[in-house]
Amino acid sequence: MLTLSEIRSRVRTRYEASSSTRWSSADIDDAINDGLGELSDATGYYEQWVSIPLKENRTYYDLRGWLRPEHLSITGVWHQANNRWLEPMSHRDLDQERKQWELTAGGPTLWFTRGLWWLGLFPHPSEDVDQTVRVYYTAAAQRLTDDSHEPKQLPDEFIPALEEYALYELTQREGETEKALYWYGKYKAREADLAKHMAHRISTARTGSIGRA
Repeated sequence: MLTLSEIRSRVRTRYEASSSTRWSSADIDDAINDGLGELSDATGYYEQWVSIPLKENRTYYDLRGWLRPEHLSITGVWHQANNRWLEPMSHRDLDQERKQWELTAGGPTLWFTRGLWWLGLFPHPSEDVDQTVRVYYTAAAQRLTDDSHEPKQLPDEFIPALEEYALYELTQREGETEKALYWYGKYKAREADLAKHMAHRISTARTGSIGRA
């Protein structure tokens, strides 16, 4: 895994090999971090999780205070007591397929979201149980602010995407449209490859998006 210092050095070498412009380290770091944010947003490669305790007769859980403010989507819910992934389902499908489903009690088998912050589980516990669900979610990757920082969770083979995005941004700032489009095309191709990589990594049982009806 390359550090910010090493990625910056690679960007500087590749950029200045064909340009007389010299950018400050801060400028290059900003461009690298812009690429990091763009890449995590587009592919969902940066994943976190939190454990949430189940409560008696509770169907909905407010995720504010549990998830990072910059979260992007929920990717899966794991019921630790039953050692299984819950299946994603929309509350509208529940309304259509299971009448009075909100009254059903038992161990959860399905999950869904309502709005931006509410996680729903079906069925709900009829009494307090010493159990938790682990909620997995994607988020914007943390910015690299120290020379020793590494882009966590980003597979090594996709780190060049950060270099190519930085090169795109720097050449764009210089008004070099042709070069900027070239580097953006290189970045987008690598972004697409990472998206495919992530699609294979995340199982169907963990597919879902926060806010999905």
